Amino acid sequence: MFLAGSDAPLVKEGDRNVKRVVLLEFESLQPAEEFYQSERYQAIIGFRFDSARPHLYIFEGSGS
Repeated sequence: MFLAGSDAPLVKEGDRNVKRVVLLEFESLQPAEEFYQSERYQAIIGFRFDSARPHLYIFEGSGS
C-alpha cells in the first residue's frame, strides 16, 4: 500500500540514496519539525549517528 511519497522531501540529514526507510507519521509538517527539534529526540539522536548512516526526510503524505 502506498502511504506517502515526494519528489522534493526536506532533507534534514544525509542525502537521498538510501537502502532502508523507516516512516513515522505526524498530523502535519509542524509536529514533525517539533519532534525533530525536541529535547527528548535531540538527547538520543547520537545513538542513530553512532549505529547507522542516517538520512532523515520530512514531506507531506498523500492523506486519506
